[in-house]
Amino acid sequence: MCFGVDLKIPIDQALKRALEAHREGKIDDAEKLYKAILSTYPMHADANHNLGVIQISKKKYHKAVGYFEKAVQENSSFDQFWISLVEALLLIDRFDLAKEALARASEFKIDTKKFRELGDRVLKRSQRNDESLSLAKVLIQRFQNGEFAEAERLARSFTTQYPKQHLGWTVLGGVMKGIGKLSDSLTYCERAAEVEPTDPNVQSNLGTVLRELGKLGEASKRFRLALELDPGEASRHADLASSLEANGELEEAREHYEHALKISPD
Repeated sequence: MCFGVDLKIPIDQALKRALEAHREGKIDDAEKLYKAILSTYPMHADANHNLGVIQISKKKYHKAVGYFEKAVQENSSFDQFWISLVEALLLIDRFDLAKEALARASEFKIDTKKFRELGDRVLKRSQRNDESLSLAKVLIQRFQNGEFAEAERLARSFTTQYPKQHLGWTVLGGVMKGIGKLSDSLTYCERAAEVEPTDPNVQSNLGTVLRELGKLGEASKRFRLALELDPGEASRHADLASSLEANGELEEAREHYEHALKISPD
């Protein structure tokens, strides 16, 4: 059961088959069907929402947000679409956008018990986030100023208090790289990628360290993932091109250099 780019059956039948495949755990088939629907009806609310759900299961949270946003744009009166959007925004720590989405939903009289409980969760997470932001601001400043000893101390404190946030691990990776300890840098960058696999900068940082260690194949994999997560950024193409070029994959490297120039001619 598979469709190409063009939808060849009525929309209701395609959606029914997609839902059946989804319920049966045939995720790849369901994803193809939802995308086939969107190729003809790009703003189809159910197809966008359910594609978002699939992206969540694959831990591609940024992509999920995009699909959920289209779902609420098309059908603003269905509470589950808003709930999915807000929960996805929490997964990427965008508390500002989560609060904004809650406010937008309220304009459409969304006020179910589940929605109100979600609002309480956003408030609590946001308050804790404000606390971490104060420490994060100082930590980033120390690192950017090249105060590596103090940055390391603060980063270790940050990882103890907020082990599920990537910032502390990322800064530790940057500090170790800055003082020439690439093996240690790799350890911390890998930890950051475990904590936040959907952040393109985290993947790019890991790719950079792998490239400097001469692990070009692994580096290219990370740069490809960063590019998949953030395809509109010229530097993603340039990073991948650099790794491919160093590994002798010149034709593909040239293609990505050209893409980078198209996005950012300067």
